[in-house]
Amino acid sequence: MAHNTVLERRRFRRVSTTTATLFLAGALAACGSDTSATNSSSAGSAPVTMQLSWLKDVTASGELFALENGYYTEAGLDGMTESNILANSGSTSAESVVVSGQALVGMNSMATTGPAIAQGAPLVVIASLLQENPYTLLSLQERTPIRSIEDLKGKRVGVQSINQVLWKGFLEANGLSESDVETVPVEYSLAPLETGDIDAYLSYRTNQPITAQQDGYTPVLLNFADHGMAFTSNLYFVTKDTLERDRDRVKSFMIGEVRGWTDSVQNPAAAAQIAYDKYGADLKLDLAQQTAQMNAQVGLMVTADTNTHGLMTLSDQLISDNLAALELMGTDLDAEQVFDPSLMEEIYSENPSLVVQLPIDEER
Repeated sequence: MAHNTVLERRRFRRVSTTTATLFLAGALAACGSDTSATNSSSAGSAPVTMQLSWLKDVTASGELFALENGYYTEAGLDGMTESNILANSGSTSAESVVVSGQALVGMNSMATTGPAIAQGAPLVVIASLLQENPYTLLSLQERTPIRSIEDLKGKRVGVQSINQVLWKGFLEANGLSESDVETVPVEYSLAPLETGDIDAYLSYRTNQPITAQQDGYTPVLLNFADHGMAFTSNLYFVTKDTLERDRDRVKSFMIGEVRGWTDSVQNPAAAAQIAYDKYGADLKLDLAQQTAQMNAQVGLMVTADTNTHGLMTLSDQLISDNLAALELMGTDLDAEQVFDPSLMEEIYSENPSLVVQLPIDEER
């Protein structure tokens, strides 16, 4: 069977809630809640460093377009270079990097950011690139297709160690106990699914289903967002101190982000090409896979709400859905403890031309 090289590179570059908490504890011990070394308001138009939770492939194409086209500079940030966009090293979390002051802005999933906040991280979520989370249970038409919760009972499901909390929340959301399915520890290869050793694999619908299709299989998806877990991913967060003391610089950065991601949505093929040719050249990316991945991501970014209020919008419903999913995963927080949508509201109020009508994927 074909090796899933793209999957091996991608490797769900997220740190588990437990691991993130450990790193966070170290970061908090080192600097408390003071990140003034990075967040000094006197920095003015100094460049902003952002910590991703993934590699510099097409999933970072908005940042790449913003760099390539000078959008950060036009928004008032001088000296922005590729070195200001940090890929995940796999050894720590974006949350701990931001808390420690090594980056001004971070990006991750609510499944990780929410628990970090509950553990004491002085962070606040200011925007959500994806309006729907990409998690899914991937099965194969040629093996054991799983199309419903009822189909899931008694099946063998491969779950990575970093996603155990998420998986337990999904089971609870759908009235299942851990005895209703057989949870099988897996790594970052589709081989067990393709050989039939497991019946389903917890994956990203923007990634592994594409790999399975390239391997000659027909993907069948059971999406978390459609089954009680409507939290979001690719969230932007900063420290509360940053939002108060360095608001203008964060605003400038986010204006660049909006423009870069608008370009990516409008031209997914170009988004894949820029990652393939330049910024992700050392990753040996597959151009066809990257293009398909960006097309799939667009479907999770653009909604009627973002076409009305702008990309990355945090609607009341989105906030409510995130908090409900967090509770299922064992984290109980109030909206004001996690979210502050005011900065993006200011951006679109001051720059209404940034609200662009983009095509909606009605089949997502």
